[in-house]
Amino acid sequence: MDLDYKEIGKRIALRRKELGLKQSEVEERADLSQKYLSNIEWKNSSELLRNMSPKQLSLAKKFLVWLSEQDL
Repeated sequence: MDLDYKEIGKRIALRRKELGLKQSEVEERADLSQKYLSNIEWKNSSELLRNMSPKQLSLAKKFLVWLSEQDL
């Protein structure tokens, strides 16, 4: 099964906006480097995600689960 990386980035952006969070706020909470979330949401997310180690992918998945569980 192929992952649709563009769709993943869109869903992350949508949820972040639903929560009223700025990219910088999410990056700080998730301990991501500056502009990293922007790259995932809008730029070359497929390359960023494809090049992640299994540990990094696991952390990204945990982050997405956490983000989806936040109250609006």
